Amino acid sequence: MVSTPKVSVCIPTFNGVSYIRGALDSVLQQKYQDFEVVIVDNCSTDQTEALVAELSSQPEKIRFFRNEQNIGLAGNLNKCLEHARGEYIKYLCVDDMLLPDCLEQMVA
Repeated sequence: MVSTPKVSVCIPTFNGVSYIRGALDSVLQQKYQDFEVVIVDNCSTDQTEALVAELSSQPEKIRFFRNEQNIGLAGNLNKCLEHARGEYIKYLCVDDMLLPDCLEQMVA
């Protein structure tokens, strides 16, 4: 049985290899820990998928999906939502980072 996290942090990405490390680290370093990370790659042509696999130090928290074809930003945001299991959704652009207490404050 898979536990349902309170928060799904959704990271839509396309060619985000230069940024994904910072975004993912900022999520994994949250004070509030009842979350999953849903990364949906929109057919990147860079090494995004390989880097995410390398960075998945907490595989139970990180879920990676790759679209079969590029579906545009709006479609990729919706695809993130389809994969999310949390009660709450926090979108995080691949080139952004969260402050350590972001999820804690948002859940409260």
